[in-house]
Amino acid sequence: MKKILIVLLVVLCIFAISWNTYQEKMKSESGVFTIKAVIPLTGPLSIYAGDLKKGLDLAQREIDTKYGLGKVKIELEDSASNPSTVISVYQQKIAGQKNQAMVFIYSSTARALKPLLDGSVISVVTAAAGSNVADTDKKLYQITLTLKDMMSSINAFVEKKGAKTASIMYSTDDYGVEGSTSFREYFQNNGGQIFDEIPIGMTEADFRLQILKALEKNPEVFFVIGSGRSYFAALTQLVSLGYKGIIITDYSATWPDFYKNNPEISEHIYSVTSVESDNFQEKYKPLGMNVLSIAPIYDIAVILADAYMSSNGDVEKMTAYINNLKDYNGALGKLTMQPQGNVHLQTQIVTVRNGELVPVDKD
Repeated sequence: MKKILIVLLVVLCIFAISWNTYQEKMKSESGVFTIKAVIPLTGPLSIYAGDLKKGLDLAQREIDTKYGLGKVKIELEDSASNPSTVISVYQQKIAGQKNQAMVFIYSSTARALKPLLDGSVISVVTAAAGSNVADTDKKLYQITLTLKDMMSSINAFVEKKGAKTASIMYSTDDYGVEGSTSFREYFQNNGGQIFDEIPIGMTEADFRLQILKALEKNPEVFFVIGSGRSYFAALTQLVSLGYKGIIITDYSATWPDFYKNNPEISEHIYSVTSVESDNFQEKYKPLGMNVLSIAPIYDIAVILADAYMSSNGDVEKMTAYINNLKDYNGALGKLTMQPQGNVHLQTQIVTVRNGELVPVDKD
C-alpha cells in the first residue's frame, strides 16, 4: 500500500507540473501579452516587494484603461532574492513561450541569465543595476538609473568637497563591488587615500567593530553602496557611532521607508537620485510614491505594453520600438534608449531635510 501511495504521489506531481506547463503554453498562444515580474517576494530583499508591487499595480491599472481589460497581464513570480531562482523561473515558465516578457532586478541576475537568452524574449532589468549588463542582441534592456550615472555624480560631489581621505562600505554582490571600484579608482587618481574597505554581507547585521576601527583613522568621507537590511544597518551604525564626516551613498538611501522612519540618520547622508520628471511630479507624487522605489518597474511595464500593442506582438517590432525610445516621458524621467540597451538619466545629489528629500545646492 505504501508503494502504491508513493507511485500515486509521483504521478500527481508529474501531472501538476505538466498541467502548469500546458496552461502557460495555452496562455502564451491566446493573444494575451504576459509580463512576468520576477521580484523578491521572499528573502533578504523582500523589504522592497511592497513598493515594487505598488508600481506594477499602478501600471496594470493604466494599461487596462488604455488598452482594455485582458490584453496585457502582469504576473508576479518570486525571485527569493536569488539569481538562481530567477533562472529557474525563466527556464520553466518563460523560455520558448510566445507573447511574454520578463522583468527582474539586479545586475548579478542579468549576468547569470544572459548566457541563456536567445533573443526570443524581451527581458528588462531594473533597480540596482550595474553599468554594463544590457545587451540588445539578447534583447536584454536596462531601464533604470545606472551605476555609471550615479558614480559620475558621486565622484564629482566628493571631488568638489575637496576630501583627501575616505573609507568604503560595499555590498559583496557585483553591484557593490563595481561601485566601490569606481569610487576607489576615481578618488585615488585625484590624489586621495582610501583607509578601509568594509564588505557588507547580505545576511549580516552588525558592522560596528569594523566601523569603529575605521573611525580611528577619521576619514573625511565614508562611501557606502548596497541594498537591503544589511545596507541600512551599516548606514545606521555609522551614524550612531558618531561619524561626523561626509557620508555619500547610492540611491538606496532614498527608499521612503528608510529616510522617513530614520530622520536622525538620514539628515547626515547625501544620496544620488534621478531628476524627477514632470510626469511623476504631477501624477504620482500626490499618491505618496517615491520615484526610485516605484517608477522604474512602472515605466518598464508600460513601455512593454505599448511596444506589444503597437506591434501586434511581433518581437522584432517590439524590439525596434524599445530601441527607438527618445525623450519618453516616463515617471523615472525623460528616457532615451542608448545603443547598448540602457537609458541615460540626469542625476542629482540629495539629502533629507524635515523628513523630505531635497536637492543639494549646486553652489
